[in-house]
Amino acid sequence: MKHFTLILLFLFLPITIIAQTQHGLVKTKGRLNNDGSVIPGKMLQGVTVKVKDRTAILSNAQGEFSFPVPGSKYSLETVKKNGYQLVDPETLSRQYAYSAGNPLMIVMETPDDRADEELANERKIRRSLQRQLMQKEDEIEQLREENHITQ
Repeated sequence: MKHFTLILLFLFLPITIIAQTQHGLVKTKGRLNNDGSVIPGKMLQGVTVKVKDRTAILSNAQGEFSFPVPGSKYSLETVKKNGYQLVDPETLSRQYAYSAGNPLMIVMETPDDRADEELANERKIRRSLQRQLMQKEDEIEQLREENHITQ
């Protein structure tokens, strides 16, 4: 019985040592259309993804990449593409768990896209604050007309 157990152990040991393959995608950030529909980001080709203690890999034309994960966890060292930057810089400081069913999603954008989005957000905030100010001024004017307050 001991010999049978040892034989089984030696047969199945290589299977447990084989690394799983983690799949991933690199894409640009999606956005909402004026009608509320989602415009998905485009897949990025030629992004260099460096996993800690591994060689660097490039994403293909569909933005896909894969790498072996010998254990259950991994972390990224760098993600680079000329003219692009990570949307979430914390991507590099996180530790990820291997997931066969869920690809690792990396989102990148150009500095111009980021600046355009920040400008659009500032405009939205400014319009909202101007609306609020106008409402308050209208309230004050109405209170003056009703003699609830004076100059």
